[in-house]
Amino acid sequence: MSKVISTFLILFLATFCYSQNITLLKNYNPKVKELKHNLNLSKDSLSLRCEGKIIKVDIFNDDYDQSYDVKDNQGLIPLRNLPEGKFVVEVHLTNKIVEMHVVKYFDNKTDSSIDKKNIVEGSGMMLDEKLNLITSPPKNSIEFILTGAKRSNLNRKKQKFYWVVHEVNTGNNSHKSMKLLAESVTLKMISKNKLETKTNFGKLNKLTVWEVYNTTQFMQKQVANPEYINSSASDLFNVEPYYSSSKSETSATI
Repeated sequence: MSKVISTFLILFLATFCYSQNITLLKNYNPKVKELKHNLNLSKDSLSLRCEGKIIKVDIFNDDYDQSYDVKDNQGLIPLRNLPEGKFVVEVHLTNKIVEMHVVKYFDNKTDSSIDKKNIVEGSGMMLDEKLNLITSPPKNSIEFILTGAKRSNLNRKKQKFYWVVHEVNTGNNSHKSMKLLAESVTLKMISKNKLETKTNFGKLNKLTVWEVYNTTQFMQKQVANPEYINSSASDLFNVEPYYSSSKSETSATI
C-alpha cells in the first residue's frame, strides 16, 4: 500500500540521494558548499564533513526532536532509529545554519526511473510523495499531503499551516529558505528563533511566519509570483505576520 510521505517546498539547489528506506534531500546552495553531507555506505547515518567546525545537528518534525553535539569538523549522525516520516535537519556551523531534509519510509521498492534534477534556487518547486516535481495543482489538498491524515480526521480537527521565511545572516553572508509548514513544526522553529536571537551567533537571523487559510490556492499564487506573500490584502492568508523576529526586541549574549 502506498503511503503519503510528505510534500517539501524546496527553494535552494537540491539533488537526491536514495537508499532502501531513507532519502536525503541535499542542500546544494553554493553558499554552503563547505559542508559535505551524504548518507554513509550502510545508508543508516548522515555523514558530515566541513572545512570549519560543526557545532551541532538538530533533527525534528511534528512528533520528533533530537539534537546531536558534534563540535568537530566531521560527524556521523545516526538515522536508523528515526520513525517513519519526513524531517528537517539543521546543521549548525560557526557562522551559519545549513538546512536539508530526510525522509524515512518503510518501502523496499526504489523507483529507478526518478531522474536526478537540479532545482533552481528560488523557483518554488514542490515534490510529491514519490519525490517527483509537481507542475500542476495536486488532486489531494496540500493539508492531506503534508499530514497524511484522512479527510475525516481533518474535519474533526482543522489543521493550521504557515508560510515560513527563514533568513540566516552572519554579517559576511546570508541565505534564505521559504516553505509551507504544519503548525507543530512552525512553533518549534519560532521557539528556536527566540533563543537564537538572544545570542551573538544568531542575533541577525530573521524568521517571519504567516498563517495560510487556503494552502492549495496560496501555493499556486506564491509559486507563480514569489512576491505574493507581500500583498497588502488577501483572502488566502493573513497579511499580518503571525510571528516576526524583526519586530521583537533582542539582546545578544555570549
